[in-house]
Amino acid sequence: MRIIGDIKRILCNKEDLVFLCIGSPKYPLDSFAPRLGSKLKEAGFTVFGTIEEPIDGKNYIEKCLEVTFASDNKKIIAIDSGIGNKKDLGNIKVRPNRGVEPASATNFFTIEVGNASILGMTSCKVEDVIKKRKASSVNIDAMVEKVYKEIMEFFE
Repeated sequence: MRIIGDIKRILCNKEDLVFLCIGSPKYPLDSFAPRLGSKLKEAGFTVFGTIEEPIDGKNYIEKCLEVTFASDNKKIIAIDSGIGNKKDLGNIKVRPNRGVEPASATNFFTIEVGNASILGMTSCKVEDVIKKRKASSVNIDAMVEKVYKEIMEFFE
């Protein structure tokens, strides 16, 4: 699995960093961010969006606005699953100067959140994500572990 970008470019000191993890553990192909969020929260980071308390299609606008206003002067790194081409599946895209637009693939009203973002490319079609299909060629656990390891190495 390749990393596109460099996670270290978007990190800063732990106290000034907030992870905003968007997705639903109910949908395997949308579970990248909450799974990563739970691991980061366990490690002591400030995290919104975990397996236990997901930020999903039902509450994302409210939660994203809440996190944005509550995190004054902090760098918000938005994490989400991404939809891309077949060649992108399993890759991680790091965008140092751009947030994410949750639910943009489903054409709902959305807002861009985050100062930077990490996208785990899990699917080629939104239909696969919302129909609770399993990740056939994508190992989401490996993607979560790769990003988690890189973040932890930065703070060692």
